[in-house]
Amino acid sequence: MNFFIHIGTHKTGSTALQHFLLINRAKLQEHGFLYPETGLKDAGHHKIAWASRSKDTFPQLNKLMQLVRGEANKLKCPNIILSSEEFEFGRDINHLKTALAGDNCKIIVFLRRQDTLLESEYNQHVKMHLTKYSHSIFKFHFDHDFNQRFNYKYLCNLWTHKFGQEAMSVVSYDNCSREPQGIFKEFLNVIKVPFDDGFLLPEEGHANASLPSKAILYLARLNTLSLTKNQHQLAIRILVDEFASQKKQALLSLNDRKLLWARYEGVNGFVENTYNTSCFVEPSETEHNDEYLDFCNDFDVNMYAKIIKRLLGGGIN
Repeated sequence: MNFFIHIGTHKTGSTALQHFLLINRAKLQEHGFLYPETGLKDAGHHKIAWASRSKDTFPQLNKLMQLVRGEANKLKCPNIILSSEEFEFGRDINHLKTALAGDNCKIIVFLRRQDTLLESEYNQHVKMHLTKYSHSIFKFHFDHDFNQRFNYKYLCNLWTHKFGQEAMSVVSYDNCSREPQGIFKEFLNVIKVPFDDGFLLPEEGHANASLPSKAILYLARLNTLSLTKNQHQLAIRILVDEFASQKKQALLSLNDRKLLWARYEGVNGFVENTYNTSCFVEPSETEHNDEYLDFCNDFDVNMYAKIIKRLLGGGIN
């Protein structure tokens, strides 16, 4: 069998891509590719990724892979696509390599520049009721150990060590996300399937949408309160209603971006040179001016009081 394993990374459109692959299972099968039902959690193969992490779950991994091969044989599909950004967090690839012994494997990874990844992760951690992060993006950076997450050389070397450099396909999320459906098109390009062959597009709700920039400043403060999950979701709706019409603003200054760029320029260059790709463009004034939201100075206590009043009074007017 030929396996095409999409390992994320997180915050690179994986959820949208998985829904795209799921709703196009029949079309993919016409081209000899199976997006298996086995191992799915939501639209991605997270159960397979989780089972591949340790020797204790290896029997479960083997069982899942047998079921995947059974699906492929039944449908006469020699090519199998697995997709889960949870593969990114696997640190012992040997279990998956053992389960795929005798198969041809291509590893597909989407990478994005570290500063935009940090902004996206911060947005997500503030937005999720489970995490309810309540501080600035700078404290977030120090509270979470991003050194390993941002070190793409380390990630790529892990997979290269087991599957070989020729098996790695490294894709720039920043480049392909600039074009409508660019992530879908680039993935199909990697597996050599034409995009213009009648593929369906997923609904926009299947992507993990970010909050309006200024909403983050206020939701972070609201996260210090003991809000229920329903209240948290109501707060998000109020904030979207309040700030959706305002222009998008960055959470990092151009100088902060350049500091992150300098820190990871070496590992990024290694990835580009080793895997013959062009993933990263240095932050510049053309892309980012120095207008950004300051966590303290751009926070308005009167606006916060208004939002609190709407939240306690029932929400959307």
